[in-house]
Amino acid sequence: MKNGRFTSQNQKHKSMKWLWALSAFCLMLPFAPVRGQDLWSSGANSYGQLANGTKTGLETMTKVDSTGTWTLVRGGSFFFIGQKSDGSLWSCGNNGYGQLGDGTTVPKTQPVMIDANHTWSKIATMKGTFGLAIRADGTLWGVGDNSDGEHADGGTTKKTVFTQIGTDSNWMDVSAGQQQWIGLKKNGTLWGCGVNTRGQLGDSTTISKKIIIQIGKDSTWVKISMGGNHTLALKADGSLWAWGYNAYGQIGDSTSGTGTNKIAPIQIGKSKDWAEISAGGSFSMATKKDGSLWGWGYNVNGQLGNGATTNVIAPTQIGTDTDWLTISAGTSHVLALKTNGTLWSWGDNTYGQIGFNAASATTPTQIGTATDWKAISASSTNSSYALKASASSGIANGTGEGSLAINYDEASTSISISGTETAAQVIVCNLQGQLLFNTKLAGGSALPINGLAKGIYLVKAKSESASASKKIVIR
Repeated sequence: MKNGRFTSQNQKHKSMKWLWALSAFCLMLPFAPVRGQDLWSSGANSYGQLANGTKTGLETMTKVDSTGTWTLVRGGSFFFIGQKSDGSLWSCGNNGYGQLGDGTTVPKTQPVMIDANHTWSKIATMKGTFGLAIRADGTLWGVGDNSDGEHADGGTTKKTVFTQIGTDSNWMDVSAGQQQWIGLKKNGTLWGCGVNTRGQLGDSTTISKKIIIQIGKDSTWVKISMGGNHTLALKADGSLWAWGYNAYGQIGDSTSGTGTNKIAPIQIGKSKDWAEISAGGSFSMATKKDGSLWGWGYNVNGQLGNGATTNVIAPTQIGTDTDWLTISAGTSHVLALKTNGTLWSWGDNTYGQIGFNAASATTPTQIGTATDWKAISASSTNSSYALKASASSGIANGTGEGSLAINYDEASTSISISGTETAAQVIVCNLQGQLLFNTKLAGGSALPINGLAKGIYLVKAKSESASASKKIVIR
């Protein structure tokens, strides 16, 4: 029996390693299209962070770059870092700590290229004056402010170019708060560094760290989002966890105020159907697998979107819509995309950050009528960024020399491909990174997926000369 148990445990260990390898693979896939996206922005622009060549704010969502080359953008504190389709990194805005990564501390009102020699797989969500990014080889790199040891080198010297943090090469995701960050490795473990006075690192202490430390021993984490001083995270079973500052109920455990900070991860509720998370300044937003939208925490500016301006101390459903795809929470406003490609926003609009003419919005409000928005980022300093399909590329959801599109038929719950390509390898993953389908699909054929539970899934198709990606919702 003893030997039998050992064999069982050993097989379980191998199985878990295999599952995590698949999960890491799925989560690292570039599901967003990599061509045909223009850069749009609105809101505060005191350092030129809106990339329109001026320091004048924009009160409506405005196209500021029509080259159709942007694939990702992350707004920080008065600056942003973005990526273009050739893999290069670009930045714009305040540069007092060297956070633009161009080797200077001079602010820029137009994007400048800061790296064209490496392949980057992830740019961190940011709330402070430093940036983090992960290369395709799994190494972690940082730039900007290091006053509180954010770069984990034991010192406090700022970095004006991207500098490697540690030597590990198994990083999968990273999210930065005001003066600290949390990282997720491919083995499902959590790590962090920086300010910890409110327990925002989650290591059961309030001692700040200038070296990278592991957060607990769990190895089933799949998603992280750090707000100003609190953190949200999801485990592989779909459960929601939170820790850190809780003055306004942003943790979501039905408490708030003095003495309620959480210095270690605690589970929020018993639900195991969470899909997306975004921690704002002092509030939290999330979606569930059924596409519903939820919010809790600070709400003085209506940033929870529930039609009120009073704080909420536990996850509360926002409206009844079940087609929310992704969310981005700033300090006091939110951007969101629906599955039909429409762009929505709500919250404070003092600087025009919600992208349309209004004093504020306490419920989700659509920006324009376009249905081809692709990516969003709400900054911590009242600026907003969005990527929209470019008319110049003529490519819908695919890339490459040929044309390839993914089609989802809700009636039959099946996937098919179309375009000039006659066949493609099709991969389907859930939002926790689990690989569910991996098969070759011919044009004109359909892949039935009606055995999957209701929720949001990621689909990628690749042929010899084209690729495509899409998020679908099974209702």
